[in-house]
Amino acid sequence: MNRSKASLLAWTLFAIITVIALFSMAADLANRPADDNLFKVIGVLLYDLLAVEFALLAALIVARQPHNVIGWLMMGPAAMLVMDFLATSYLEQFPTAPAAPTLPLLLAVYFSNVGWLLLIFPLFFIMLLFPDGLLPSPRWRWVLGAGLGMCAFLIFFALFSPAFTPPQNDNWVVANPIGFLPADLAFPDTAWFVALIALTLSCAAAPFARYRRAAGVERQQIKWLFYACSLFALIYVPDGLDLGGTNTILEDILGLLFVLGIMAIPAAIAIAITRYRLYDIDVIIRKTLIYAVLTGLLALVYLGTVVLLQSLFEQIIFDSTSGQQSALSIVISTLIIAALFAPLRRRVQIVIDRRFFRQKYDAQLVLAEFAQTARDEVELAALTAELARVAQETVQPESVSIWLREDLP
Repeated sequence: MNRSKASLLAWTLFAIITVIALFSMAADLANRPADDNLFKVIGVLLYDLLAVEFALLAALIVARQPHNVIGWLMMGPAAMLVMDFLATSYLEQFPTAPAAPTLPLLLAVYFSNVGWLLLIFPLFFIMLLFPDGLLPSPRWRWVLGAGLGMCAFLIFFALFSPAFTPPQNDNWVVANPIGFLPADLAFPDTAWFVALIALTLSCAAAPFARYRRAAGVERQQIKWLFYACSLFALIYVPDGLDLGGTNTILEDILGLLFVLGIMAIPAAIAIAITRYRLYDIDVIIRKTLIYAVLTGLLALVYLGTVVLLQSLFEQIIFDSTSGQQSALSIVISTLIIAALFAPLRRRVQIVIDRRFFRQKYDAQLVLAEFAQTARDEVELAALTAELARVAQETVQPESVSIWLREDLP
């Protein structure tokens, strides 16, 4: 397929997926409970837009690099999300099993059982083939073959099972007219789970193996994927551990952040493949580390100060109501945080630069030393020599030349 045909097909799929996703958004807005808060509503709408994002970024990649399979793989999750909406909406019309199932019903039930393959396995293969659409080396062919084999096995088992049961409603069963497998043949859940874990770990290891051998452009691209996946993992931990508890607002905020974390992965992939040169990923990673650590430290200081001050007020200062004590402790804690922000940010930045960005940290030290030398040095020759040395150590150019303008008469 040439570039123009591939681009036309990709943008056509994007248009179809967008129309269906907009219908899904409209249905969610019409059927949402009246007591939903803003975070819940935004999270649901952004989840509906996931399909649009995947399809849009996939079309951009295909339009620029039609031979890169990553673009086509990103169409898989987009297609799954909209087709799941269509299948679920259709099956909701049947509270009980129909006596004579039609072909659309059979297809909807079948897709509801195996459609998740379009979400999970393309993401596995993206990790395996990122960023150029090729395997890291021929030794990784078995991973690709194992993934394709698992997909084929599940499709075969589901397609020829004697009966279908939709996951949304296990109260009714639809007979499969082409199912020839024995009714007592159970799906090998344990073996499937072990194989799925092994495939996940193998695909996740591929970017690390590729990064060790990569250089220059490819390393920058892989860093984008690492960055997005790290953000998702950072968000997934509190959401997966259900740290929101019974607090509905906090739970909805974590759900919204979870959706944003998912959306960051295809965005990072598209940036890395198409326009990564517009951004310095090292700067973004550095800023994220600094402000994530800073936010955590300030949150600990804030909570600790509030608890400590409330305890002191109760024992020493006040006999008044707890509400007044709480308000005063919050005010004092906020002032402490405001005073600590700037010095703590500088300290965190120094520690992170020293640990993870050593070259940048060394360059800052060299520039600081040169600033001191420039204030004390009076000999022009010595100063220009020092300037050339600093430029060589910090920028590392192929050659250094210093031009001095002569005084005008």
